[in-house]
Amino acid sequence: MIQELEHWLVQSSSVVGRDGARLSQGEVDSERWYAARLPATVLSVLVAHGVYPDPYVGMNFLELPGRGPAHQNFSNHAMPEDSPFRVPWWFRTELEPADADARPHTWLELDGLNYRANLYVNGALVRSDQQLVGAYRAFEVLLDQHLAPGRNPVALEVFPPNPDDLAITWVDWNPSPPDKNLGLWRGARVRRTGAVRLSHPQLLSRLPDANLAVAELRVFVTLENATHEAVTATLRVSFEGHDAELEVELAPRERREVGLDSETVSALRLARPRLWWPRGRGEQPLYGLKLSAWVRGELSDRCELQGGIREVTSELTDREHALFRVNKKPILIRGGGWARDMLLRSNAERELYEYEYVKDLGLNTIRFEGMVESTQFLERCDRDGMLVIAGFCCCDHWEKWDHWKPEDVGVAEDSLRCELRRLRNHPSLIAWWYGSDFPPPRHVEERYLAVLAEERWPNAAHSSAAAKPTELTGPSGMKMAGPYDYVPPSYWLKDTERGGAFGFATEVGPGPAIPKVETLREMFGDARVWPPNESWNLHSGGGPFKDRDLYDTALAARYGAARDLEDYVHKAQLACYEAERAMFEAYGRRKYVATGVIQWMLNNAWPSLIWHLWDHSLRAAGGYYGTKKACEPLHIQYDDGEGTISVVSELTQRTPALRALVRIVDLELQERFRFEAELTVEADNVAQVCALPPREELGPTHFLQLELREADGRVRSRNFYWLSSEPDVVDHPSANWYMAPLVGFASFHALADLPEPTLALERSPGGVSLRNVGRTLAFFMELRALDRAGLELVPTYFSDNYVSLLPGESLDVAVRSAVGVAAPDVIAVRSRGTELARLQF
Repeated sequence: MIQELEHWLVQSSSVVGRDGARLSQGEVDSERWYAARLPATVLSVLVAHGVYPDPYVGMNFLELPGRGPAHQNFSNHAMPEDSPFRVPWWFRTELEPADADARPHTWLELDGLNYRANLYVNGALVRSDQQLVGAYRAFEVLLDQHLAPGRNPVALEVFPPNPDDLAITWVDWNPSPPDKNLGLWRGARVRRTGAVRLSHPQLLSRLPDANLAVAELRVFVTLENATHEAVTATLRVSFEGHDAELEVELAPRERREVGLDSETVSALRLARPRLWWPRGRGEQPLYGLKLSAWVRGELSDRCELQGGIREVTSELTDREHALFRVNKKPILIRGGGWARDMLLRSNAERELYEYEYVKDLGLNTIRFEGMVESTQFLERCDRDGMLVIAGFCCCDHWEKWDHWKPEDVGVAEDSLRCELRRLRNHPSLIAWWYGSDFPPPRHVEERYLAVLAEERWPNAAHSSAAAKPTELTGPSGMKMAGPYDYVPPSYWLKDTERGGAFGFATEVGPGPAIPKVETLREMFGDARVWPPNESWNLHSGGGPFKDRDLYDTALAARYGAARDLEDYVHKAQLACYEAERAMFEAYGRRKYVATGVIQWMLNNAWPSLIWHLWDHSLRAAGGYYGTKKACEPLHIQYDDGEGTISVVSELTQRTPALRALVRIVDLELQERFRFEAELTVEADNVAQVCALPPREELGPTHFLQLELREADGRVRSRNFYWLSSEPDVVDHPSANWYMAPLVGFASFHALADLPEPTLALERSPGGVSLRNVGRTLAFFMELRALDRAGLELVPTYFSDNYVSLLPGESLDVAVRSAVGVAAPDVIAVRSRGTELARLQF
């Protein structure tokens, strides 16, 4: 039986004292405590109770006590002397009385506490803060000798992390909360078992043949004797309708792992297995495994899991770039970095909405740098074929190996072991990066590699997300050389030294991502939203990302100075759309010289002006739809930096005959170039269509229209670019780890003078049909889903957005509401802050 321990009381030791024996006996005055539901950090609890205002709004964060230095990584600094979070905080709950027929042994399971704790039960110290230590460790404590009949109080005295602890960090993504996420940041539960407990089951698969015709499976599980007597347990295994039994002799309090293979359970050798594939590459069948332990004919404990049969490998190409294969097939990794809520709060609805955004974008991978999401999240990835890369974080004590205390080595080793056990059965997991910005030194890497082997990690493992090789494992095959700030679209195919489209870029992107006007008003309020001010800087990043100077300079140079907030946001969406689209297109164009790209980032931990594809209010804007366009399974694109047109296929089969149309018009919509060709594209490949004339021959500002159709005329891909005869010029030799300076700028100032178009908007099956019925270009039009009051409904998923139509053209756009979000009453179209059309939907 499992009882989730969701409800706790929380209070500071400065209020209720440090006497754990007293606080873990009898009743406490609940009026003096704050009620909390796990996961819970101290600050999240206090904000929920109104002790502090919502720190995500405006400048409220600066009203919080105990903050670290501005725009610096707080994990590397001690808490101020007067911080209310510098002292231990108590987390208290009570264990419900066991049912009369409940199994006799009780285990407390703690999935994650930050950073160390004393555990008291019924007045007794059960575990000390020297035993319960480490943010990424899971703890299992047998409570039998400390329990009494009836309700049993449990009190955890949780201590905050110090700068020399292996804790949680936010690097430069956003401010670190002043409590440093002190608390119980993952789940907790009570498990009641018989004499033998089962834990850490594992299902391993191997595909020995090149034709994938056979799968060899192995099963492992740990049995633990909770008694002080020898026990004989019967382990029963059920897999795909086949059952087997194994007798296991356990000495008093013995803990032993046992393994089974096809010699023990014949069903563990599968002919013609149903293989698990990444999304877009095939289906995701899951196999069920059930395990149970029986003692003297009675059920003692049980566990089960679902796993996928697949094989993941990583190899070095001839250029020493990491290339992933799933079931022996190469795959171009296209993904983004995921951020949890800054206060580590859990919101299942929001988690689903954000995850659905990743799917809708057409990406195939999510990267976690520390703070991996919930089991439910990973199970969703398993069902959908969404790949996951996980690993430790950077830029704090985790990478200060020369300063590690003796305790840190054991904490790091066991943190890795616990994370691997939590993740290893998920077929969506393809890699663990045990270093982050830097690989560990030899003595630490040896320990990490030993744990990876002992835990039979079935996937790739890399020493870091950076290129630096190690003595033991050699080149990582990765690169982490920036940029993280604005670069123009041509950068990705021209750069040959840093973030350009070659190799595996583990975190990279074109910098700031300005949200829509509605989100900015929610963030800052009408009084502080314009012009940009210190509030904007607070909601930028840390270190060199504390403002948006490089971005704003390029934005004004390329598109013209902003007249007002609406004009600034419109130009920002143009810049973000073309920048994100170009990055993903370049990596597609160069596959498999380019083997992977991780956009930094997908989302934000709090409302932010940088590094996201959708904003914290769940609005998708220019960068989102530029990425979505680039990640179509079959995609026609302009190779900015090469001056060519290509078709990139992620499909698993050769395409039928296709027809490509390439057309360039100038500002007066006079045709300056036209090319049509028939072609096919091999599976998972790239086909070049044509080269374009030099830009200087096409007018100062011109537009490139691309279409890819099947023989029956059905459009498979369409794309639209705005181009300048003046090139962006990047000073590549002066580039550094986070930016590449521009010394020349393309000019799109003429876009501000485009006349207002005339549009027709009608219902179509599954969405709307947008038609340009005028004589001018309908440029960069944003579709919005509104309710009757005119408020935007988010999330709403459009099949295309920020679209452009030449006179006479039409476009069908599918509209899909998120689960739990009302269907729109109105679809509206706007551009440059002006509404152009609306339809009662």
